[in-house]
Amino acid sequence: MRDNQVDSGVSVVLPAHGTVNFLTETLDSILRSTSQPNEILLVDDGFDLKVARQVRLNFPDVRIIPNKGKGLVDALNTGLSESRYDLIARIDADDLMEPERLEVQMRDFRINTKLMLLGSQVKYIDDFGRFNGQSAYPVGDITAQTRQGEKCLLAHPSVMFRRDAAISVGGYRHIFRIDNVDLSEDFDLWIRMSRVGLVLNSVDSLTRYRQHGSQLSIVHRLPQELSTYYVRAVSKYENVGTQSARHIEIHHSELIDLSVIKFVFDQIGFIQALRFCIEFLAFKKIIGFRLRRILTRILRF
Repeated sequence: MRDNQVDSGVSVVLPAHGTVNFLTETLDSILRSTSQPNEILLVDDGFDLKVARQVRLNFPDVRIIPNKGKGLVDALNTGLSESRYDLIARIDADDLMEPERLEVQMRDFRINTKLMLLGSQVKYIDDFGRFNGQSAYPVGDITAQTRQGEKCLLAHPSVMFRRDAAISVGGYRHIFRIDNVDLSEDFDLWIRMSRVGLVLNSVDSLTRYRQHGSQLSIVHRLPQELSTYYVRAVSKYENVGTQSARHIEIHHSELIDLSVIKFVFDQIGFIQALRFCIEFLAFKKIIGFRLRRILTRILRF
């Protein structure tokens, strides 16, 4: 990953894959910002050729960059590597920026030099952009909570972070994959970044987060739970720059290696390892959702 000197400013990193039906809305929202980004990087992770033509025609200042690898993690690291400015603003190809987002987040970074990672609240919207709810992420300094690695406390499409800090801890990783889909790559990075500086969440809603049926977090809901437990175990095991845990790659036809279950047990204890196993059994459809829900509730006591 390129780590040479970069200029002061903001690079928006936006990976895209497939037909990206909401991409025009997303780009329009960025360009309506009260403080314009210095560059917008659209990372091509396999979108349709007509998408590239439309972007070049309607958004000539957007830099289209081919993914140096394959999949979300490689696309995100491509964006990091190719960015020319010291602050990275993330957004996904179906979400929208509020006009003041970049201005507010840039101001916070310029005021606080110890700040490494900054998230915000989000407004949930549906396919048609209609309001669907409001997030309730913890507000203020969440460095210690993030470092503990109990759960992800930041909405990935809402964050801005220091490029050099992300690169210094290794960038995004293929920490947990199911059927070639990366999961919890953001949670994993936030934990590592919390070890090198401040992590804050704003009370302001600065991003509109679109919820729809093809979203990774919905399509892969059970695997997402599995990946959270695994990243939690990894966070207990690792120290930046000393040792790293192997990533997991699972296919629907496979069972989880017993060594993985032992690793989770060793790091986060019997109860959470048992929850990990329950989520996996539900994912494999060995147990049904009703039994999963009952067992999960029992383990909370």
